[in-house]
Parts: sequence; C-alpha cells; structure tokens
Amino acid sequence: MQHIVGACQQVINSHPEAEILFNVTCATKVMGIAAYEVAKQAKQQAIYVDTAHARFLNLTDLNEQPMPIRIGLADYLGFYGRHPHKVFSFDKLSIPEETALDAAAYLAEAGMAAVETLALMRRQDRGKGRRSIKLKRLPGLEQWDVLCKLNQFGLIPDLSRSPDDTVRYVIANDADWGFLDGTWLEAHVWHQATKCADGQGCPLFNECDLSMEIPTQAGARKEIDVACIYQGQLLHCSCKSEHSPFKTSNSRFGVVYQLSALRISPSGEV
Repeated sequence: MQHIVGACQQVINSHPEAEILFNVTCATKVMGIAAYEVAKQAKQQAIYVDTAHARFLNLTDLNEQPMPIRIGLADYLGFYGRHPHKVFSFDKLSIPEETALDAAAYLAEAGMAAVETLALMRRQDRGKGRRSIKLKRLPGLEQWDVLCKLNQFGLIPDLSRSPDDTVRYVIANDADWGFLDGTWLEAHVWHQATKCADGQGCPLFNECDLSMEIPTQAGARKEIDVACIYQGQLLHCSCKSEHSPFKTSNSRFGVVYQLSALRISPSGEV
C-alpha cells in the first residue's frame, strides 16, 4: 500500500503545475484506494469509468455532475488506427431512400421466395451500368410476385413476361444492383438500429452507420456491414444474405437481425 502511495505521490511531485487524473477503473482494490487517497489529498481527480451508464465519475468530488461518454464511430475506430470510408450511399440509387428502405423491409419479410428470386437474379446479372436482363431460368409464381414487387419499388423497371414465359427487366445502374445483391439487408438492419430506444424513449445507440470499408497496411480491406456505438462500445453487425451464412461458400440465404425489439431499461438491463 505504501509503495503505491509513494509512486502516486512521486508523479504529483514531478509535475507540480499539472492537472493529473488518476484513473482507478481497472485498478485492484488496493491500488484504487491508494490512488484515491493521494488524489484526494492533492485535490486532484480520481475518475471511474461507469460503463453501465456511459459516464465518468469523479470520486474525489461526489457533488460534481458525472460527465457523459460520447464517442462516435470515427473516434472509436481512430483509437485503433482505423479510418473507414463509405462504400454505399442512398443518393446513388435511382429510387428515394424511403422507397429503398421499404423495399429492404419487404425483402426481409418475404422469406424464401425473396431469397430464391435474388439468387436467380444474381446468376443472370451481366455487365455494368444500365443494362437489360433476361432470365434464362423461369421463376415460379412466388418468385414472379417478388419480381413484380421489386418493379413496383422501382428497382427493376420495364419488367415484362412474354407468352413464352421469357422474363425481362432493366437494372438502372450499378448502385441499384449492389443494393439488390445484398446491401438491402445492411440498410434494413441499420434502419432498425436507428429506431431502437432505451427505457426512457431516447435513441439506444449514439451513432449508427452501414457499409464501411477499412483499408489495412497490407492492402486488404476489412468490411463493417452495420456499426453501432452503445455506451462507448462498438456493436458490429455482420449481415449475410447467403444459404450458409457461417461458411465461406457463395450459396445464399437471408439472415435478418431484428433490432427493433431491443430495449434497454434505465438501469441498463436488456
């Protein structure tokens, strides 16, 4: 105990004009008590990071109001030397953001019919920019209904089905196809996350974002599908629209994380 007190006192004596913060959050009980006693005698702050309520507590002045912890995504990733950039923007789509989110919600709720339809569309996609698509494999009635719905949302204009059951439609641009190819799920999860609330009705997450890439020094790019900051911590949602989402194969299956049901009470309980 005396050794710890002496070490803390030496820091104060070495910097007589400095404001010194003693962080006792991760200290052992003995170390925390020793640092607290030195800080109190020297009229310095001994702080404790209350992660359960996202705030800093000054133990040497209990009358001081706790300081809220406000960390954004850029700050959090920057602490680790990571600087992400966006790879998706609703502005690049040929349809409004609200319509795109409605389409994403529909796909999330449409079940296997949507999964099979999107898989069929992936196998037929060719080219870049605006292009016309002809389905070589004819869809069933449920898949045709999904195509019609996507057409109503404006994601596949000029949808037609000829008497010989040939199906044609248009992809307006690469952003629309990227959305249909999987970004719709990220958009849906992100939208649900932004609507989450705590027990007092306040936004649950400090910040939410989607579709980010993090360049690495080795040249590889790490992806974050949906990221949410909760009480100074990062919640990373990995969105997979594949048949086997926990394997590295390319077979596809829709997986949706419904965050809208998540609620946090004022005491911090989920």
